Amino acid sequence: MFIIIIAFIVIFLIVLLIRTKSGKSFNDKMYGINQLGFQQEVPYWRGIPFTSLSQAYFVGTLYGLVQNPSDFIGALLLKWVKENRITIIKKDDKIYFDMNKVTKFEDKYESKIYLKLLASSGSNYLLEQQEFVNFFKTEDTIDLLRNIFGNIEDDFVNSGVFKKRSCWYNL
Repeated sequence: MFIIIIAFIVIFLIVLLIRTKSGKSFNDKMYGINQLGFQQEVPYWRGIPFTSLSQAYFVGTLYGLVQNPSDFIGALLLKWVKENRITIIKKDDKIYFDMNKVTKFEDKYESKIYLKLLASSGSNYLLEQQEFVNFFKTEDTIDLLRNIFGNIEDDFVNSGVFKKRSCWYNL
């Protein structure tokens, strides 16, 4: 019994010695684990590596992280609310997006989507829930999103970020 315990201790020490002599593995560097196995504080990187939300959505769709085009449009609506381009109005226990403000966008893709949503909102320029749902039911909207994503893909291909693919999205 005593010999078995000594054998385990010797094997454990050999493994520990080999591990410390070999240095850190890739995962240790990735997760900030020092040689003793303790977690180190790793500073977070909070930057977005894209110049527009459209580019981020394109890459998210390309890698299967985003499944629904309404997620992208919803993110744009939240961004516009934050930038005071549109306002949220609550009437009769319903929520509307007031699209009445005249705004100019730096991103040409956001501008196209904004104009399409503005047209969907009707003559009162209040985007209601049913109008938002109907926005995605039209073939024009699907074509608009396909064209936008195709243009973003072309921009990435021309800049050397991606190689051209035949079809990568399901809209």
